[in-house]
Amino acid sequence: MTIFRAVLGIAVAVCSLRPGAPVNANPGAEKTYYVSPAGNDSWSGTLPEANPAKSDGPFRTLARTQQAMRASTTIRTARLRSGTYSIGSGFFLSAQDSGETWLPYPGEAPVIDGGGIGYITLRGANAITFEELTFENLGLNPAPYPYQIVAFNGVNETIRWNKFVNCRNSCFFAVHLTRSTIDSNVVEGQFPGNPPGDIRHFFAALVLTNGSSDDRITHNLIRHAQGGGIALMSNVFPDQPNNNDLVDRNVLRDVESDVVDAGAIYVLDRTHTATGDRVTNNIIDGVGGTGSEKSWTKALYLDDLTSNVLVSGNICRRGCGEFAVQIHGGDHNRIVNNIFDLSDGSILGLYQDLPKPVGPPWMADNIFTQNIIYSSKAHPQPHPYLWQAILQDHHIRPLDSTNNLYFFAGNAASWNVGPIKDRAPAYGDPQFVDPANGDYAMPAKSPAYTAIGFTSLPTDQGPLPRPTDFLVTP
Repeated sequence: MTIFRAVLGIAVAVCSLRPGAPVNANPGAEKTYYVSPAGNDSWSGTLPEANPAKSDGPFRTLARTQQAMRASTTIRTARLRSGTYSIGSGFFLSAQDSGETWLPYPGEAPVIDGGGIGYITLRGANAITFEELTFENLGLNPAPYPYQIVAFNGVNETIRWNKFVNCRNSCFFAVHLTRSTIDSNVVEGQFPGNPPGDIRHFFAALVLTNGSSDDRITHNLIRHAQGGGIALMSNVFPDQPNNNDLVDRNVLRDVESDVVDAGAIYVLDRTHTATGDRVTNNIIDGVGGTGSEKSWTKALYLDDLTSNVLVSGNICRRGCGEFAVQIHGGDHNRIVNNIFDLSDGSILGLYQDLPKPVGPPWMADNIFTQNIIYSSKAHPQPHPYLWQAILQDHHIRPLDSTNNLYFFAGNAASWNVGPIKDRAPAYGDPQFVDPANGDYAMPAKSPAYTAIGFTSLPTDQGPLPRPTDFLVTP
């Protein structure tokens, strides 16, 4: 199995599957409420379809189903039959709803439609599960969090195998979310990139903020986003840092198509205290702003004091933005074992300080090593150097770049110049199988392995198929 071709196959397979392949041989044996567009809110909700006498059957609305689960001491699961469920205003889940699971009926494909105004809010509701539902036409939560689904102070939430269609602002925005999983979802469209008239801020499809820690954003597919794909953000006090979050094995395709100063994967930590965050094994396949000296788009963006982040095993290709990677004022970041394909004109990186130091360590111990920097063209970018450095303080310790592999059609060595140079570069063709079509597999004799000790990347990026029994957690 090859690195990128295999990923494309996984993504297509998941998206083409009809939701609800065989999941449970006897769903009626579950302690479950059922809801159907053909149901009736005066019925018991304990039958998946109407009885012959039409006197009992599933509920009709999500609100009635929620009411029944809140009142029950034994039933915390709802199964939705095929059809569209409209929410005309806010659909609120609170502590009373903790432990609820919302699933499709086996073999069926329910849609939750907001009609442009209905939104979803989770506030203090723990262990909520949404799996294999489609969310479309949702409206926005009220300010200051104008996003489609907003979760506050939740623990052990599971958002998995869902589809989000044409999200306005952000599909899912979490504040102080902990020990939760956002996995194997598909985002088809997000808009706009920046708020109207404001290029200081941007929107991303999936966002964790303000003390969201020990969470996993994994195996998601995000396509056709005008803004960014995934963001971890903590501002200054009273925000709390986001610690030990994992962004792993996601595929972001054709993102940042209409935005200024954004990142496909973006980390912001103005508290300067976060630790343990990891951005690993993702594929970023097509970022807007390539070759533009004005877009300031990036594939991997560690903004304003972000520190202590591991960035490893990622691939960016088919345009990595204006810059493939940026470090802005942070320290102790490790960028290791990634593939940066600059064939479409991206600059490798931007190393930038803040207007004034904030105390030691001041951009110390940022390490860039064992990466592959590749271009199929002799002149891969309009800028004369691989790295730009915008440093106002001459005492700042430069990025430690060493032991990377460079290959450009032509003379790669001529690019190891400028403000940031590799101390021990290796030059040679990594011998990718078919990089033009996204296949970055390499033979064992590749200098990536023999010269810089590159470690093979996983091949299971993108949404994973769900298990046969839908109630089994993989």
